[in-house]
Amino acid sequence: MMLLHGNCYLSSAADFNDPFDCLPYIEVPNAQPALLAWKQGMAQRIGEAMSGDVPAWFIQAQAQTTLDALPIPILREKLRQAAAANAQDMGVFCLAETINNVLMWSHYGANHYGIALQFDFRQGNAEQLLPIWKVDYQPVRPVIADMHIAIQERPLADALAIKADFWRYEQEWRVMKADKARTILPFDRSIITGIALGAKCTAENEKLIREMIGDDVISLYQMRVSDRTFDLTIAAL
Repeated sequence: MMLLHGNCYLSSAADFNDPFDCLPYIEVPNAQPALLAWKQGMAQRIGEAMSGDVPAWFIQAQAQTTLDALPIPILREKLRQAAAANAQDMGVFCLAETINNVLMWSHYGANHYGIALQFDFRQGNAEQLLPIWKVDYQPVRPVIADMHIAIQERPLADALAIKADFWRYEQEWRVMKADKARTILPFDRSIITGIALGAKCTAENEKLIREMIGDDVISLYQMRVSDRTFDLTIAAL
């Protein structure tokens, strides 16, 4: 019920049931000229990111020396570890595009005993939950070929919103906040415009939900099992 009070929990991507979530493959070139350019770009990015009291050129030079000394297999392993650490620290809040998906209710809706909240980002102030990414479902794993360009031009963030196509049924949108894993993110609760009770939601839980809504302008719905098809329908209460 934390969401109804305007607080969402940002899960760590590493805690999800998809072991590939937020883990694009970071490619390291084999050919020497390309590898040299790749290391120079990486060193430049490190210098820009870590500069402060220490000049960026000094950090870049130190990073370049370190990168040049690493054999490719070790460099690839360190990048894999860095990607895993990034996924561990990435805070993610997941939403679904549709409310009548049977599998979503079965997997994430307490076997249809739970509830689903309807968000309308056009209502109230949704700034706290922006930007939001529409998940792209693909048959191949995302590859980051140039970390320097990826970070500068946003393809890295886009790659974190790519999942395997067997998850397509989720129709997911996601809020991603770097270094915010396992934290609470307050938001304007007026963007919650509806609550759908699962098809098996108990009368006791419906009463509890009604008490929590109180006088708020939030529509209440009930999911129902179709008599003739394998579908869920939704009805206003």
